[in-house]
This record gives sequence, C-alpha cells and structure tokens, in this order.
Amino acid sequence: MDDGRCGNGGGNEAAEKDSYMKKPNPIKDISDFYATKLILSTGWLDERELHVGMIFGDKDELVKAVKLYSDRRQREYQADEFLSTFRCKKKCSCTLQCSRGCRWVLKVAETKSKGFMITEYEGPHTCQQADVGSDFLAGYTVSHSIMWDAKKKAAIAILGDLDKSFSLLPKLMAALCSSNKMLLEWQYDPHPDPKDASFRSVFWAFQQSIKGFPHCRPLIIVDTVDLSGSYPGKLLVAAGRDAECRIFPLAFAIITKESLSADIWRWFFACIRKKVTQRDGLCLITSLDPDIVAVVKEPECQWAQHRFCLKHLCLKFYDVFGSNLMAEYVSKAGSTKSVAVVESFLLTIEHMNPDARKWLDEIPRHQWTLVYDDGGMRYGVRTTNLIYRTYGFINNADDLPITTCILLIFDHLAECFKSARGGLMESLNRKDLFPKFIMGYLEVLGVQSRAHDVLPLDGTGEKFQVTHVIGDEKPRLVVDRSARLCTCGAWQCYKYPCSHMLAVCRWLKIDHSQYVDEFYSTESSLAV
Repeated sequence: MDDGRCGNGGGNEAAEKDSYMKKPNPIKDISDFYATKLILSTGWLDERELHVGMIFGDKDELVKAVKLYSDRRQREYQADEFLSTFRCKKKCSCTLQCSRGCRWVLKVAETKSKGFMITEYEGPHTCQQADVGSDFLAGYTVSHSIMWDAKKKAAIAILGDLDKSFSLLPKLMAALCSSNKMLLEWQYDPHPDPKDASFRSVFWAFQQSIKGFPHCRPLIIVDTVDLSGSYPGKLLVAAGRDAECRIFPLAFAIITKESLSADIWRWFFACIRKKVTQRDGLCLITSLDPDIVAVVKEPECQWAQHRFCLKHLCLKFYDVFGSNLMAEYVSKAGSTKSVAVVESFLLTIEHMNPDARKWLDEIPRHQWTLVYDDGGMRYGVRTTNLIYRTYGFINNADDLPITTCILLIFDHLAECFKSARGGLMESLNRKDLFPKFIMGYLEVLGVQSRAHDVLPLDGTGEKFQVTHVIGDEKPRLVVDRSARLCTCGAWQCYKYPCSHMLAVCRWLKIDHSQYVDEFYSTESSLAV
C-alpha cells in the first residue's frame, strides 16, 4: 500500500524507514512519534499557508514540509527529479490545460548557507480533496483500509518491530489487565533459567465480553486465523452470536504455529470454562480438527454439546473425494430443515459414490445438519467462517508484530461494543421489543403468513394444520404451540416463530412475541 511519501528519492525513504525500525526505545506518545519521524524544525509547523521567502534547513526538511502541508489539506503533489519544483498532482479532465486545472506550484532554490528557500509560490489548491496516506490522518475522514494501515504503523512505531514486540508483550498484557480487568493466562516452554523460557501461547478475555455473554444465545463458535510473516502462529478465537446475528467477541489466544495440538485445544477450552463462562446448555461449533474432536469427547469438556461447522465439513469432504458437485449436495443437506430433503441428497451422493455416503454416515447427523440438531442447539448457525471474515485482517498483514495484532483486536472490540449499542438505542427509542434484525424478519414472515389457512386439529387449541393457499403446491404443515414445533422445521431451528406459527397467532388473536426466544429481545441485547 502507498505510504504517502513523495515521489523520487527512494534511497532516502529506505534509509529513513530503516532508521525507524532501529530506534533503541519505544516511543511513548503519538506526538513523540511524529516529532521523531518528521525531524521538523518548528519555523513552518504552524503556518496556514506556504509563502515565498520561507527557508528550510535541507532538502529533507523541505520534502517533509510539503508532505505535511499536503496531508493536512488532503492534496496530492508530485516533484521533479531535483526536488526544485512541486506541482499539484490533480490534473484537469480536458486534453489541454485550461483554467479549471489546479495551478498550485512551489519552486525552491538553494541559498548561500546551503539551505533551501521558496522562490515562487502559487496557492492555495483549487482542486478537490484526495485520500491521504496513512502516516497523517488526524482530523480527516479516510477509507477503512487506510485507517487500519495507519493504526498498524502507529502501533509498530510505539511498540517496536517483530523482535521487540515479543519482549514488550508481557508489559502490554499487564497494562490491559490493569486498565480493562482483562483475564490472562500464559504458557511457556520450560527452560532451566526461567528468564530464557520461550513463548508458547497466551490466552485473554475481557470482562466486558464475560459480562455480556450470559445475555447472548447459549452458543460458542471457535475457529483459527493464521498469523503470517516472519513469526508464523495462529490466533484462536471463541465467539458468541448476539440477537442481530453479529459475532460477539468472547476469548482469544495466540500460539506459536508448531505448538497447536490436542494439548493446546484442551488448555484453550479449559480457560474458556474456568475464566469465561460456566453456563449450562451450551453448544460448541468447531471444525473437524481431529485434535478438537478428541478433546471434546473427554469428561472435562462435556460442558457443551458439540456441533461441526458445515463449511469446514464440506471442505474436508472435497479434500477426500474431490467433487464440487457432491460437496454442494452436502452443503444443501446440512442447510435444509426437511428430513426428506436430507435423505434425498444423501441418496444422490450414494449413487454417485458409495464411499462418500459411508464417509458421511460415520459423522452423527445431529452434528452437521440443521434438521437433526436436537433441540435447536445451534440456533440455525451453520458455520464459523464469520470469525475469519472478522479477524482475517491479521492474516492479510505481513510481518505484523504480535503486540500490534493484540492492539488492533482491542480497537476492533471497542468499535463493536460502541456500534452495537448505537443501533440498539434506535430500537429503544422506537420501543421495539426486538432489535432491528429480528423485527425485520418478523415483518417479512408476517406478510407471508397472510397467505396461510389455519385449521384446528383438536379441541385443545394447541395443534393446528396450516396450508399455503398460493402456489401450485399447497403443502400442509402442523404447528404445535405447546411443543414449540412446526413441521417446516424453522421455528425449532431459529427459536422465533415461522410464518405458519404467526398465522396461528393471528387466527387465535394472541401476541406472537411470547414465542420469540428471550435472547432475541432488545432488553437482552442491551445487556450484552
């Protein structure tokens, strides 16, 4: 990514960049960072506009002055090879120059004292603002990618490069524990001298997540994100899902790549159980990693019902049998809420490859299909890949120091809590019983329910036959109020009424909100 430095003079840039990496001490304040990095003489720092007669000590100071001026105004410029003339980079859209083009130009000449003075200047800019580089962002609205790059650069400048990052990690984690009541646990590879013990893994969870999780659905998804760069490792993430179906940060661990094993997973799950949650009736969704499968079968891990991520299952299936079509059938079988449809796809797979059907039959169906998910433990959540989509920025950043990873995660969590609360205030102001996401679903299902006919099946007022009156096929489904079941499978899967149950509620003239799971309420969401 472009770092915003001016063109030409690449050798100076390289030397300058190298000098940043070799600073002996971490920079304690962001203002220190800019003062050190820009090597500024203060004569022109507070100037509102450059002007003829302004003198700079050398070309390095001149370049930095023009860069600072341009970044403050969100303008791009280009310099000639001698760094004697700087012009606005914004060109007119016409093929010939005209008065609409920005005429900003700055010319300098060397003085007798070997300094550089502005001899000609035409400004300010008349062109539109442009995105600025990530080295100078204060006060501007910039793209998300540039902002992330800036946060990364600032964190690295403060906390050091890859090597220094590991040595500062204990201090950083201690600071987070002190300021945010973060829970922490370390693992080191033993060494005769404790000072030489090498890092193996670190687990952490914030009190805000621990206090919010009891108000989320009783569900934990777990996945990993690779840490690329010179010190490869893995980020382990445990998360919940809130009422808006957003990922809810729960716990993290960073481990060295070679240490991932059954022991590490045993330790990670034990930390979650001991430090994060002791809730009953939890569902745990993971990949098919053999180490995970072995660990969750142990008595110590029987605190959750284990389910598999459908995407990981399909990827594993493809690795074994190499068929995209059959893998697609597996995905559809896992996603449907109809037993008949599951059996139909399994029969098709058996005809295509009997070994593939045997492979699937060795995996309990309640662990990977929605329709066989007893009690709707997974709340309709099929995959864990939302974790990678949320924290994948760590994988995409080469040579990201470990301390920088943790600070970026911390910043992301703060934004998650802030934005979630902001959305909920809208629901509270409207006095909605449920957040916007659920209210929208219920409205759509309510419209669909108007095309259903309702017929009581007994005199108890609990069981009803519901028929679709629109369409060539007119399926008949059964709704059981007391058991909270519908033969369509959606109610028991997602834990809020399907369109058939909404039709029954309208026929009985009762409020349907009593049949929505408590974890979808605005009250629970605000508690999160």
